[in-house]
Amino acid sequence: MSNVGTITIDPKNTFRKHVDRLAREYGLTAKQLMQDQMRLLSTGLIKDSPPKSKTQAAKAIRADLDRIFVGMTAMERKTARAMGGAMAGKYRVENKNGAAWLVEEALFSRTASQHDLRSWHQQKRSGNTGRVSRSGMGGRSIGRWRSIPKMHVQKTALNTYTKHVIARAGRLKKGWLPAVHHWRGKAPQWVLKSRAPAEGRWVDRMMDSGSGYLEAINYVPYGSKHLASIVAINEGKRRMDISGKLELRIKKVAAKFNAA
Repeated sequence: MSNVGTITIDPKNTFRKHVDRLAREYGLTAKQLMQDQMRLLSTGLIKDSPPKSKTQAAKAIRADLDRIFVGMTAMERKTARAMGGAMAGKYRVENKNGAAWLVEEALFSRTASQHDLRSWHQQKRSGNTGRVSRSGMGGRSIGRWRSIPKMHVQKTALNTYTKHVIARAGRLKKGWLPAVHHWRGKAPQWVLKSRAPAEGRWVDRMMDSGSGYLEAINYVPYGSKHLASIVAINEGKRRMDISGKLELRIKKVAAKFNAA
């Protein structure tokens, strides 16, 4: 019935066989009832897709960026020096406490642009989860030195980039937003304000008789890691609602449409 990132209501759904009689009894069309179920489905999907909150998203983003970036102060950038001899191609960086380490020349920049930071971030993100992997970022020993495989940039540039990424938090949730808007569901305010793109769509190919189907689609590329179980859980909720509280649900829908 549903693919990962897509949820469909069509005549094959198990709850459809319960709908037609009560729809006629309350003067509704099967399509009106199915649209109400899609309203509830899309609301549930945007609510249950990660992250739970903007605070949780910001925490995860900062943790990811800490794994792959070092924000250097003006003094650290000024005192950093290129190494020679066997250590050629590396920079020695020292912080205010006197701790020093090496970084590859390709990962050291006193004037990194936002594009530079974004490119490095995208390179380190998993295509399955959108998160930065923890593996391989702990560094290695080179003689008496520790080499840190993180991109070293000016601290102000890293702060600016962090704010930009946090402003776009909620990408997976926002993939459901076109469907939520179309079927007049509800979305968290912080998701509505997010600068992330709304990578999804809705499909309405259902007749008043109930033939055809309705569909909500989320195109976020790393959704496969998260959405299969979320879609299944929300489908289960709708089945329970239809089978256990069908008449109550239809009365609510009828009252809404009759009031309109």
